[in-house]
Amino acid sequence: MKDQNKIRIPKFFLAGAMGLGIILFLFGIAAGNNPIVTPDLESYNESLRRNPVSVEQLVEWKLQGKRDFRVVGFRSAAECKEQRKLTDEFKCYDAEDLNDASRIRRRFKNLSMPLVVFGNDTAESLSAAARLTHYGYKARILDGGFAEFESRYLQSDFIDMDIYELDEDQMQQLSVYRYLTGSDPLLKIPGQSWAVAMADASGDMVEEEVEGYEEGGDDDEEEFVEDEPEEEYEGC
Repeated sequence: MKDQNKIRIPKFFLAGAMGLGIILFLFGIAAGNNPIVTPDLESYNESLRRNPVSVEQLVEWKLQGKRDFRVVGFRSAAECKEQRKLTDEFKCYDAEDLNDASRIRRRFKNLSMPLVVFGNDTAESLSAAARLTHYGYKARILDGGFAEFESRYLQSDFIDMDIYELDEDQMQQLSVYRYLTGSDPLLKIPGQSWAVAMADASGDMVEEEVEGYEEGGDDDEEEFVEDEPEEEYEGC
């Protein structure tokens, strides 16, 4: 006898398997590079809360010329646009980018470079830093977020006052404000010449050429040319 026992798979099972495969395929296309299962980021929050960076500490590092860390913000596109009107010192990215791991990897290729991360407030800073920590970055939060930084250092009551009427502390605050906002009245647009008022009896203006800048194209934008690459260190 040539009878053979054949294993027959019900057609409804095959149809169900194919249907499930198609559904998963469509989910993959819709999700792109985003994971279907959202990771639990709460486990990172406790360690991030224990080691924040205060806005005072951050400004001190900037004034000291410390370069062994990066400051990055994740806010809405509209908020980033408004931030750039106040200061160009810190990069700001769309918070939606945090859900795209591949985009984050392309943007921040150096996993060993410490990141000081901010959102609008401490809660948003914590959320962004937790996501970056999950991706393998060395992240710390900016305590108070950009709102705290803006209220402390990007608003000045001394802008329109005569500098000779300011005391030493007020002059220091005004200097920090001008540094962070790029609003020093003695500086012209980068790429042109700087008009520096010399504190001499004649009050003559001395023209000095800007170093490290090249003239841009027809759109009058200037391109910064770095004299040397940034050094990278561990820790911040």
